[in-house]
Amino acid sequence: MKSIAQQKGGSFRFFASQRGGKQIGRTRVASNISCSALEKFLKPFQSENASTKSQAKKLKASLREAIKGTSRGVIDLGNNEDILAIVDSLEKLQGTVPTTESGLDSAWKLLWTTEKETCFLLQKGIFGVGPAGESYQVIDVENGSLQNIIEFGKQEEKDSVFQVDSSLSVTSERRCTFKFRAAALQTPSFRIPFPPVGQGWFDTVYMDEEIRCAKDVRGDVLIVERTDLPLDTFRA
Repeated sequence: MKSIAQQKGGSFRFFASQRGGKQIGRTRVASNISCSALEKFLKPFQSENASTKSQAKKLKASLREAIKGTSRGVIDLGNNEDILAIVDSLEKLQGTVPTTESGLDSAWKLLWTTEKETCFLLQKGIFGVGPAGESYQVIDVENGSLQNIIEFGKQEEKDSVFQVDSSLSVTSERRCTFKFRAAALQTPSFRIPFPPVGQGWFDTVYMDEEIRCAKDVRGDVLIVERTDLPLDTFRA
């Protein structure tokens, strides 16, 4: 199933036209994720001993198996405690390696979460714009930006998004704080804004070249995987 961010022939920027219900446009963009920055972040992992790498590989495989069939956390298979235990084990493996440097930048795709609001939207949708597609958390540390995205659409090609934009600040080697700035549902024919009320923090407790696990101020857990989508894919 294609999504706004995964069209045949390349990645696209989403932007909204609010005049007369014009069709949403898509513009090809070049990736702005710095390879050198990512390599700098990954250097500590490359020096890990074989035992640690083996443990991480096994835990990640177990994690992916455990979340299989949960529809990103919407369906409770009765193994949430097992999933959380694996996340705790990965957190221990992370040790003292910082997780808020340049390697945090990515358009992270949602794999699983305990966040009720996200699970509700994934399951129920919003204003009848169609079933949910992919969900992303886009982090741009340098520009102090955090975006939470859920794609929707009745067609194979998802053409609507619910998007929450927030400011982002790094406060420690693991913690980032955020404050909501804007929220809206954008479709090809209309836009509905929502009041951006809220702020909080999240700790990235594990991160490598593939996945990231985070725990937030409310005790929710997020598991996402790194993509190669440009950071401005959903930027207006």
